[in-house]
Amino acid sequence: MKKISHGALANCKITEVTIPNSLIEIGKYSFSGCELKSITCNCANPPAMYYKYESGFYGVDKNIPVYVPSKSVEKYKNADDWKEFKNILPISAK
Repeated sequence: MKKISHGALANCKITEVTIPNSLIEIGKYSFSGCELKSITCNCANPPAMYYKYESGFYGVDKNIPVYVPSKSVEKYKNADDWKEFKNILPISAK
């Protein structure tokens, strides 16, 4: 999988999501309205979200843990749409 389409999982009652390392883009509102309690993203590079005010994680609590590859933590903390998350942690911390 390379892309999650706009609104693909919006309003689903999922509480966690694991994003495969093949993903390169997350469409706007992809996870909007979900009840996410954690995100695991296996991508070395943060997947792009090109819609500043219509993020793929629009409305998702920015205090939930986001687990990423340990060598990529700083990339996510500095990536425009990902840096809004306050708890970006290495996957090994799960």
